[in-house]
Amino acid sequence: MLKLGRTCSQLGHYDDALRLLQSALELQKRLFGEKHSSTLAMLPDLADILVFQGEYRKAEGYVKTTLRLQLEKLGANRYQGKYDEALKWAMLSFAEREKLLGKSHISVAASKHLVSTLYFSQGQYEKALDWGTQALDMFRHLVGDLHLSTCAIQHDMGFYLTKTGRYDEALEMYQNSLNGKLKSFERSHPSVLATVNNISTPPFVMAYRHTKVKRKSLAIFIHRL
Repeated sequence: MLKLGRTCSQLGHYDDALRLLQSALELQKRLFGEKHSSTLAMLPDLADILVFQGEYRKAEGYVKTTLRLQLEKLGANRYQGKYDEALKWAMLSFAEREKLLGKSHISVAASKHLVSTLYFSQGQYEKALDWGTQALDMFRHLVGDLHLSTCAIQHDMGFYLTKTGRYDEALEMYQNSLNGKLKSFERSHPSVLATVNNISTPPFVMAYRHTKVKRKSLAIFIHRL
């Protein structure tokens, strides 16, 4: 079921892939337990599929579960130690995927995205931007600018750039993310609203208050939604 599920995912048959991988995961848990390495290796595959379907919260749940179980297995400390061990595991996962699948595989891009989020959680924003940019470039090349996976990374990159005070670049990322999301979702969809909410936060808007052109551009952009 695992191989068939991954094949379905590569062909874009995400509903079938999700069903097969979930069945394989339950079997794996019963046979080896939820903390076994082969069980943990399946969770990122499920997260990838959910991202492709636009189910970002569910995908995040699988990623968090993977990290939590891996950290428990490693006996990691809380707080900063937790992120250090999580990052080590994510880097190892990335290296293994790249070795097995090649540098241009969609799962490798997803691993880079995960590494970027962990760097961001540690406050290492420049490294987060570096890995996020690599992941974004790969997703654009592999699935296109309007794919929901690309939009998800653009949303995250907008947040990273906002944290570093690069508001022009952040707005561009958010605009691109919304353009893609609105091709698939209604304006009231939580994923769309999440991006609009980030643009509307006080620190972001205040950065534009002294520049009339930028402030007007931002207002028009939000009004169009």
